[in-house]
Amino acid sequence: MASRFRSEAMTLTRTAVRYFDRPIDTLNTIQLTALKNIQTWIQHYMSLIFPNTPAESPASLDEVFPIPSIRDLWTQINVLFFGSDMFYRKSKFRWLTEFHIQYPDVMGAAWRDYYYNITIEPTLDSFDMLGTLLHEICHSFFQQYSCQSCRSRAGNLCSDGHGRAWQILSSAMERKFTEFTGLPIDLGRFEAIRHHWKNRVQLSTLHDFGDWELERQTLMRSYECDLQAAVASHVGRGAKVEDFPLKVYGEYWWVDMVQATDFMREAGLGRDMDIQAQGKLLE
Repeated sequence: MASRFRSEAMTLTRTAVRYFDRPIDTLNTIQLTALKNIQTWIQHYMSLIFPNTPAESPASLDEVFPIPSIRDLWTQINVLFFGSDMFYRKSKFRWLTEFHIQYPDVMGAAWRDYYYNITIEPTLDSFDMLGTLLHEICHSFFQQYSCQSCRSRAGNLCSDGHGRAWQILSSAMERKFTEFTGLPIDLGRFEAIRHHWKNRVQLSTLHDFGDWELERQTLMRSYECDLQAAVASHVGRGAKVEDFPLKVYGEYWWVDMVQATDFMREAGLGRDMDIQAQGKLLE
């Protein structure tokens, strides 16, 4: 991905996804090194990602996450998913508390001038911050490598940047980041569709929604709740939060949940029921 050649957005997406969407034991040496660095970063900040009590949560992320550490994480994510660290030499990250008045609910932004810029609202919690960072990294990837003149750009990226190509790439990154690290990550993909629906040139189809796996957002919320409870129990037994087996817990949780979901879908269980009633069927 180090070439300056610009590619059609969907072709670029399919190429990138093939590069990182594979088992850990098939990743190349560069990717494995980047993954190890990401896991080390997460372990270093575990006490901030999983505070014991709400009172221990920092008032503002810019007080506890130095900008160089976020830029380093950005670099490692690019190496793991895209095979290049060139963003680090041409990128700027900063915390920002005021966004454009037209978008009062925006949690982050990515844009290009001389540098590739990412800015994130520092009052988010750590999970939302990480999800927002990955969300904006996807935008920066397309800003760097996608063709600006292709006729397909209107449908694949849309004027807001959340088109088909972005959805497919961000869906795969969301899934693999959770698989690689054990952290529950939500890139806000459904919210992006809802927020920019009126700007769509081509409306999304049922096939699009199935391909984007938007249902994972519901599962991710359940996973985050169970994970928070498991970490609290781990710490409550006198263990260090840094020693919690994050990745192992995630592997077991997702295997069980995916199997349960598939079983319910195939058997037609829980249809027209809320999620609590569906869960009781499987007890």
